[in-house]
Amino acid sequence: MFSPLDREVYLFYCKQNGCAKTLASLHRLLSERELASINELTSPRLVPDYVFGKVIPRLLLRFLSGRPAEIKPDIKTGKPRLIGGSGFNFNLAHSLGHLLVGISIGMDVGVDIEAIASEVTAVSAAPAFISAKEMRLLDKTSPGYARAVLRLWTIKEASAKLSGAGICEDFCKLDFSTILASGTAFSRISGMWVATPYVSRDVSAAVAASNKPTEIAVYTLRFDTCCLKMMSVIR
Repeated sequence: MFSPLDREVYLFYCKQNGCAKTLASLHRLLSERELASINELTSPRLVPDYVFGKVIPRLLLRFLSGRPAEIKPDIKTGKPRLIGGSGFNFNLAHSLGHLLVGISIGMDVGVDIEAIASEVTAVSAAPAFISAKEMRLLDKTSPGYARAVLRLWTIKEASAKLSGAGICEDFCKLDFSTILASGTAFSRISGMWVATPYVSRDVSAAVAASNKPTEIAVYTLRFDTCCLKMMSVIR
């Protein structure tokens, strides 16, 4: 059984393999309510992400805790909570076939992940979420401009998910200009601890914690038809 240490953050990253057989295996694990919700999605292209984001976290949490995992939204914040007394605090995010689940003991966490393919969208939306100080520090002529903008969006999403504010948060009032560079070292900003660890060259990832974590461990997961496997760990 997985035994997380107090005040450590564990990130689990999984990427869809594009296999129809894998998606069908996950589809069979959806509840009747979740199956009905698929019909409400605005595009068929959203179905794989929806299925992936619903089933993989349950399988992972059941694997880690050794018991069936029931996930319900918090009444006050809407954040997902694990029911059953395992003691895990967790959060999740997914983007264009990429999934990130954050788990900790003894502190709350918020995570976000954005596919690098989302850089163009992030740049076009930059005025809506980048603070004036961040904008002054960003060099629009730099080859790394789009990546820096995406990283800021990811950080702000993770921080908003930690607080439970979500899309109601005024991102322009959050200034994270001191941590534009990627890294696992946590910085204390606006009463939270934030880091942007590397999980894959295909994504930008961020984690926010209510207390200063002692360490981050990043695991890569793989799902083959009906088996979830932890493949590697980066500390």
